[in-house]
Amino acid sequence: MANYFNTLNLRQQLAQLGKCRFMARDEFADEAGYLKGKKVVIVGCGAQGLNQGLNMRDSGLDVAYALRKEAIDEKRPSWRKATENGFKVGHLRRSDPAGGPGG
Repeated sequence: MANYFNTLNLRQQLAQLGKCRFMARDEFADEAGYLKGKKVVIVGCGAQGLNQGLNMRDSGLDVAYALRKEAIDEKRPSWRKATENGFKVGHLRRSDPAGGPGG
């Protein structure tokens, strides 16, 4: 599988490694705590959008989806995935999509 690091030559890789550091275990202790109390709005509900939302919700975050008006009006698969999994859905153009469709 290709990734950014593997596209670099050896000299570039060594330079990048010189800028990196291993994170200590305690840096992960708070997990998603820095997002607690904030609303997370995911644009789109394709395969990745749905799974990311499910993971964030499982971590205790308040997650909603912003979709195109047509996707909501026509009840497209993205709308069905989000609503069938209990997420709030709003129009992409709304400033607060979590308020629900059309509102």
